[in-house]
Amino acid sequence: MTTPVKDQVSATSTITKRCKDDNNTCSNTGVFAFEDDKKNVIVPVCEKYTLTIKEAAAYFNVGTKKLRRLAEENTDRFAVFSGNKYLIIRTKFEKFIDESSEI
Repeated sequence: MTTPVKDQVSATSTITKRCKDDNNTCSNTGVFAFEDDKKNVIVPVCEKYTLTIKEAAAYFNVGTKKLRRLAEENTDRFAVFSGNKYLIIRTKFEKFIDESSEI
């Protein structure tokens, strides 16, 4: 198992490659089927569209309480509420920080 490096987050995915045809000619045809099998996938934070409060706090070097308050106040601007948690839209929050003199 690899450990995430800086600016990367570990996520769990359920993707494995298995030949779809009976002749096992996947290398020739390139046809694969996906089946459930737990596999760790590392997704760089800079490629994620939304971040959790904890991920955003680490990425932007802002406290979790401050981020939660900002998300509550600016839900339409750079945050979305998903289920019972706020998600920060990374690109919109970057723009918000660029336009703000203080947060």
